[in-house]
Amino acid sequence: MAIQHRRGDYSKFNSGRMVDGEIAVVLSGDPSDTDGDGVYVAFAPGKAKRIAFSDDVNKAKTDAIATSKQYAESARTSAVNAKTSETASAGYAKTASDAAKTAQTSETNASNAATSAESSTSSASTSAANAKVSETNAKTSETNAEASKTNAKISETNAKTSETNAAASALAASKSASSASTSAANASTSETNAKTSETNAEAALQEIQSQLSETGLVSVKNQLDKLTYPGHDQAIMGTDSYVCDVGQKFAATLVSNTSLKLADGEGVLQGVRFRIQYGSTVALTIATGTSGYKRIDLVVARYTKSTGAINFVVIKGTNATSSPATPAYNAGSVIAGAAVVDFPLYKITLDGTTVSSVDKLFTQLQTMKEMQDAISKLNTEIVTQELSIGSADNSNYYGEFLYYIHIPTSIFSKKIISYNVVSSSGVGVIRSVNLSDDYLIMTTNSNSNNGKVKFRFVLQSKS
Repeated sequence: MAIQHRRGDYSKFNSGRMVDGEIAVVLSGDPSDTDGDGVYVAFAPGKAKRIAFSDDVNKAKTDAIATSKQYAESARTSAVNAKTSETASAGYAKTASDAAKTAQTSETNASNAATSAESSTSSASTSAANAKVSETNAKTSETNAEASKTNAKISETNAKTSETNAAASALAASKSASSASTSAANASTSETNAKTSETNAEAALQEIQSQLSETGLVSVKNQLDKLTYPGHDQAIMGTDSYVCDVGQKFAATLVSNTSLKLADGEGVLQGVRFRIQYGSTVALTIATGTSGYKRIDLVVARYTKSTGAINFVVIKGTNATSSPATPAYNAGSVIAGAAVVDFPLYKITLDGTTVSSVDKLFTQLQTMKEMQDAISKLNTEIVTQELSIGSADNSNYYGEFLYYIHIPTSIFSKKIISYNVVSSSGVGVIRSVNLSDDYLIMTTNSNSNNGKVKFRFVLQSKS
């Protein structure tokens, strides 16, 4: 029995239903061939190419030669016409040159006449101005005479005022002597108060320095925060606790099974900022583990309301033979007035006397630039585009209508991560949509000549 392939009239041909490597024979109605027949090979569903035969090639060659001869004859005629136009243009150019010279002469004559008129106008204007100045000077002299008379009267009045002021100055001098005595007493009191303030400031500084050396206090600023109100940065930083993207971000180094070191960094505990100075470290002690038991400890940043200070503390867990519990910590609210609030930074797991792991627990706070970049990227990678749909290319064996929708270059130039239909009109029920190169292949249950479909594309730069 002979091998048969898909075959039939071109109106029934549907490349979308062919599988890779399948051959389809068009027996009639193929617009690509004068005889209406042809053979197609599918490279993928919806992507089929027509096979060219020798008679197709010979016909295409004959047509190309005839077309080339027509183009050559047309080019020869165009060359003759161009030569005729060149000769005529030369005559037109000489006529235009003569006209330009005549116009230039007329322009020069007009300019000379305008200059003479301007000179006459300027002379008349100068004479009028001089007459006006003479009139003004006469009026000024009259005004100055009146002013001199007025100034004489003012001088007389000022002399009487000076006499009155001299008497008032004598009285003020007497009062100043009394005020000087009072000022001397106040100065002595101010000096005493200044010495007291200096003493108090030195005592406060010593207290802060003592806390820094004895407890590892990580932010002198917190001493000032307690004078206003705790958590004052919550309006900017929020009510949660974070580690900022600064320095080494409190990186933990296990020195031994009983010692842990934290590197420099900055953090926010419910609106209260704290830090380890750049280049500095804080050493913490881990309680020795017990052989045969497991334990979980927590490293926390601890806020204390009474001092406004934040210290690093290790909370010791409870021994267990297996599955040890994470120790409890103070999870109150700073702004609500909790006496102690903890911010967990690391979980330390001990197996016997050995520290088996140190795991980070905190969330790193993004910078404003990082957030702006993320928002900008989000805004530019989601595109909604409404595309017009022409008539269906053909219908398949199940009565579905197939459309090839061209994707705009502004979208196809980027990498399409995903796509979906947002809305449609005039296309019936959409059965499927598939991406093929720079086209969307869509099937519906009706044939449309002016439908529209709105797609949402999620894009990513190809670079």
